[in-house]
Amino acid sequence: MTNISKIFRGIAGQLKTFDIRSFSLKGLDRSKLLVPFGLIRHPIETFNDMKYEGRSSLGVANLILFVYFLEEMLNFTLTGYLFTNNSSEDLSIIAVFAKTVLLVLLWTVCNWATCTLLEGEGTFKQIWIATCYSLIPLVIMSLPISLVSNFFSVSEASFYNTFTLIMQGWFIILLFLGMMVTHQFTAAKTFGSAVLTLAMIAIAAFFVLLFVSIAQQLMAFLNTIFTELSIR
Repeated sequence: MTNISKIFRGIAGQLKTFDIRSFSLKGLDRSKLLVPFGLIRHPIETFNDMKYEGRSSLGVANLILFVYFLEEMLNFTLTGYLFTNNSSEDLSIIAVFAKTVLLVLLWTVCNWATCTLLEGEGTFKQIWIATCYSLIPLVIMSLPISLVSNFFSVSEASFYNTFTLIMQGWFIILLFLGMMVTHQFTAAKTFGSAVLTLAMIAIAAFFVLLFVSIAQQLMAFLNTIFTELSIR
């Protein structure tokens, strides 16, 4: 119970100092727009500069996440028909928002809560920025891959799968290095914290789905009662 209360006290402290205006794109620092691209050649050095030299920018991080969100909406319909069953009629902004912005937020919250117990040095803001900056491979590669997939035949599917695997692997490596530098963990401790973070995300997702299911059943029950009362 001590660890749990510590997490909630920490979250309460973060909420007291939370300023929603700082998460707007108005906080964009244009002088730091090129910093994320440094992760391509020197990821550890760039993450260190972000943490200790103040080269990170919350505005740039939010811009990267916003672009990633827009690209995921475009990818939904622009991916070649051989590699997806999606259609423009099935596009749901809420679903895309959930698997991009909300997933990044959930990772940040769960990683911060987990690493608080493991005595990590990263703050909520630093975790958020490092996570968003790690999305740069997806921002650079996802839309071109989707466009090029329209010119691939079935026999060339291996190229599409290879490019997608490289993109996703690159993102995971950057996220891993970002968390390692942000919290000043060893590689083993970073891996362990990532596993615990994913476990927390799974638990949170379970409770969210459970809540949604109960809410739907309750609404259906109340609707049934209302319908019967109206008939009588």
